[in-house]
Amino acid sequence: MIIWKQLQTIRNILLKILAIIMYIWFCLYIIDAVMYLLFKMVSFTSENNSEKQLQNDSEKRKTGVDIERENLEVILDRLLSDCKQEGTLEDIEDLKNRIEQNIKYNGSDKEFLELNFIVAKIYNKKASHLTQEYFQKVKNILPYIEYEDLKQFAQNSFEKNNFYDALFFYTYLIMNQKIIDIKELPDIYYKRAIVYSTINKNELAIDDIKNAIKKTEKNPGTIEKLDMYNYKLAEEYTKLNNFVQAIKYYKEITTENDKYAEVQNKIEECQKAFEKQKEEALKASVNEQTNYNYSADSGTKHKTKKNTTKQPYLKNRKIELENCLFEDLLTLEGFDSKKAKKFISDRDNGKVYYEIDTFAEAFGLQPHQMIEIQDKIIFPHKPKNKMGRKIDW
Repeated sequence: MIIWKQLQTIRNILLKILAIIMYIWFCLYIIDAVMYLLFKMVSFTSENNSEKQLQNDSEKRKTGVDIERENLEVILDRLLSDCKQEGTLEDIEDLKNRIEQNIKYNGSDKEFLELNFIVAKIYNKKASHLTQEYFQKVKNILPYIEYEDLKQFAQNSFEKNNFYDALFFYTYLIMNQKIIDIKELPDIYYKRAIVYSTINKNELAIDDIKNAIKKTEKNPGTIEKLDMYNYKLAEEYTKLNNFVQAIKYYKEITTENDKYAEVQNKIEECQKAFEKQKEEALKASVNEQTNYNYSADSGTKHKTKKNTTKQPYLKNRKIELENCLFEDLLTLEGFDSKKAKKFISDRDNGKVYYEIDTFAEAFGLQPHQMIEIQDKIIFPHKPKNKMGRKIDW
């Protein structure tokens, strides 16, 4: 009986030990399951972050070639929207038949481009929904066209007075870096400038001519070409009545040029035009400063000065450019905070203005503004050129 009780006690102890072991195992299992879930959550978050990082990196990388390509597409689409041509639906059907023949008999890419381009332009003139479809075909064909053929397309378009077509082809040549010989790039810029000038986009013509000059290497073989660029640049500034800049670029033309005598006459004409412009600006300035009020009692005219936002003592105060403050510059006609900051920055970097013409040109002041401020500014004295060195004996 005693032995049986002992056995019962041992069994109870073993059962308790087993229960404890099972409890510990269950707890470990729960902990393991929780750790596994946490690991999965962390992994999922990490993968999401990695994907987002990759996406961000790809978007950052788009700041290079991809963005340039997107910009090119936008520019080309804008230029193509101006390319139009008269034509009938019968003309379109005939052109489409020729396109099919070109495909069937493996015709030239050049002809294929020309036919699709004409169809697209006729559709564009008619404001058809098919316009973009055919312009897209044109853009898809362009990479397969040789440089010389594209250049010929541009030249032929210009000669036929299809100026927007020429503008499209010249722009494509420049932006797609189709130009084989980099030395031809200035000439392409110049030809596009001629197109811009013809359609009265003189500012864009000026930008292109300046690019042509910048990209032309100065050597004896390019002097004549640079003279041509400067002459055209001066003409464009003359069209804009910017005679100061016109004179500047006429003076860049070399004395050996065949047009040198003509250029001197052009300079004289610009100088006269500029003097007349200043006189007219002065008269306009006087008229702007004066207005007429009628007396309610007598009905007579009284000449009175217009009210100004600037205080009289600020308006009439002389300003020394060598030590003036930012606030002083803001009292000048035509000056804003941006121009004032630029002047202060230039002065800190050693830039000095000695006379009104270069000052007005540097800050884009109009003739009437230049006249308004010329008596209010005190310029530093221009240093005299030293002719030699004094020697003490």
